[in-house]
Amino acid sequence: MPGDIIAVRLGDIIPADARILSGELSIDQSALTGESLPVNANQSGIAYSGSVVRQGEARCVVVNTGINTYFGKTAELVKIAKPKSHQEEVMMAIVRYMMYLGIAALVLVLTYGLAMHIQEHLVTVLTLAVIFLMGAVPVALPAVLTIVQAVGAMELAKKGALVTRLDSIEDAASIDVLCLDKTGTITQNRLSVTDIMPLSEYKSAIRLSGLRILKA
Repeated sequence: MPGDIIAVRLGDIIPADARILSGELSIDQSALTGESLPVNANQSGIAYSGSVVRQGEARCVVVNTGINTYFGKTAELVKIAKPKSHQEEVMMAIVRYMMYLGIAALVLVLTYGLAMHIQEHLVTVLTLAVIFLMGAVPVALPAVLTIVQAVGAMELAKKGALVTRLDSIEDAASIDVLCLDKTGTITQNRLSVTDIMPLSEYKSAIRLSGLRILKA
C-alpha cells in the first residue's frame, strides 16, 4: 500500500513504485524501458515496479501500486491499444473496390433492363441485383489470408522465428523504415567491428582475425 516502507537489496524485484529514503541502488529497468544497462538511483529517486536490483541496498517508501505504477500504466496502454493492421487495410480496400464494381455493374444491368422495358420481369431483375451484391463481397478472403499467413509462419518457424500473432507477418512485410534503438532489445546486445574508416594519413591494408590493420 502507498506509504509502506520496504527494504530492497541485491536480486530483489521491486514490487511497487517506491521513492528511495536511504541507500543507493543500481537497477535493471530493461523490462520497462528496454535499456540494457542498469540505472543508478540515489536518495529521493524513484525505483519502478518490476525493476531488478543489481547492486546496492536501500529503504524505500511505496508511492504507487497496481495499475497506478509505471509498469501498470504501460500494460494498460498496451491492453487498450488496438491499431489497425496492414492486413485489415488491404482487406477493406479490396472489399471497397469490389463493392464499387458490383454497384456499377448493378446500375448498368438495371439501366439496360429499364431501357428494354422488362418491368414485367421485375422479380428476376431484383434477384440479379441481389446476386451482384452478394458476389461483390469476398466472404472467403479472410480465410484465404489466414491460410497464407499460417504457411508463412510455418516457414519462419523452420528458420527459428516464432510467430505469436499471424497479423504481424503482414505488418513486418509492409515495413518501409525500421528504426532501432542502441540497446540489445532487438539486437543480440553484442558489439563487433564490421569495417574501419582510416584517417587521411592512413589506409587499410591486410585483414587479420576479421580485423583490418591500418598502415601509414
